[in-house]
Amino acid sequence: MAGKSIVGENKMNAVVVDMEDAGREEKKSAFVHMRAVGKSYSRISAELGVSKGALSNWNAELEEEIAAAKAIELDALQEEFFMTKERRIRVLGEQLKRLDEELKNRDLSELSTDKLIAAHMQLTLALKDEFIEARPLPASEIQKLKNLKV
Repeated sequence: MAGKSIVGENKMNAVVVDMEDAGREEKKSAFVHMRAVGKSYSRISAELGVSKGALSNWNAELEEEIAAAKAIELDALQEEFFMTKERRIRVLGEQLKRLDEELKNRDLSELSTDKLIAAHMQLTLALKDEFIEARPLPASEIQKLKNLKV
């Protein structure tokens, strides 16, 4: 019984698991992850020892799983490399404070002051772009939030 393993028996029949199927499922799982991180068929074929034709078939079969894994990978990258709106506002505000302090100590006749003023204006505009007008929630939205807590 090459490639087969008996994992248990009942009174009449042996329960047999095909070890090759288990290995193929592990390879499919690895394939989903590799496609999600953008690896090519050539690279995956070499790493898993599976033909490109079979990988193409798996891609069609596992399209939804690959898309979900890609979304998770993208979300992780965005979290790692992009600041949230709140963090961007804090960073811009901190830089603006530092420039304000430096400008207080500068004689406006100095050559580099114009560059500081330009930077101040750029940061002010960037901070303005991040502004979101706070608005009170309507009663219906407040009720929905309360219902979520229950």
